[in-house]
Amino acid sequence: MPASTTLDLTERLTAECATLSPEKQVTVLDFILFMKHTAVESPGDADWERLIADGSPRPKLEAYLKSIAGDEVEVMDMTRL
Repeated sequence: MPASTTLDLTERLTAECATLSPEKQVTVLDFILFMKHTAVESPGDADWERLIADGSPRPKLEAYLKSIAGDEVEVMDMTRL
């Protein structure tokens, strides 16, 4: 994003927040911080992505999946909840 666009956006956010009550301003800040946090990958994400993408054979997983393949699955009865 060009610096001028970022500055315009910052000015707009500042002007809009100034019209809000202090409580609403805190809510907006909390939301911005939440969005910032969710945009950043967690330190372990790259490791999980590498493991998932790895095509190596997984004999224990394969054996487990075969062992449960014939298990009956009971349909959820909503009246029993």
